[in-house]
Amino acid sequence: MSIFKSVERFIYLFAGFLNILGIISLLAMMMLTVSDVFLRYFFSKPIIGGTELTQCFMVCMALGLGWSALKGKGIKMDLILGQLPLKAQWIIDSLTILMGLAIIIPITIAFFGEISIVKEMMMHTAMLRIPEYPFYFIIGTGLGLFSIVLIILIVKNLAKVVTYER
Repeated sequence: MSIFKSVERFIYLFAGFLNILGIISLLAMMMLTVSDVFLRYFFSKPIIGGTELTQCFMVCMALGLGWSALKGKGIKMDLILGQLPLKAQWIIDSLTILMGLAIIIPITIAFFGEISIVKEMMMHTAMLRIPEYPFYFIIGTGLGLFSIVLIILIVKNLAKVVTYER
């Protein structure tokens, strides 16, 4: 097995694990919101800090970006691209992914760069005083994995273009 296949397999497993964490956070966010609304409506006792916790769980949704890209669940231009030959589709798809990478990589670097600043400034949520720096790491990790997955997709598309025979 080639090194590329080994790396791809590891990324696939890691992305699946992070996706599961994202799903768990989504479920927790949904249960928290339903509980908060129920308690607020029927007992006039909302969950203190429920909105802050929901925001924290929402950040964890970034963990599923890599998995969704691996599964091809992103936005596609199939209506237009479907009319083109396969080779052209793969090239345009690779260029689109490359443009996405040009945006995502600097954002990822910025999130990791902000961790130490946010930690040093001791930034936290207003009510529950939850430190914010771990969430910068979570978003950075999700975006970093997404970037790696996009690179893998570009390599796979270009390999298809090179080896394509009618």
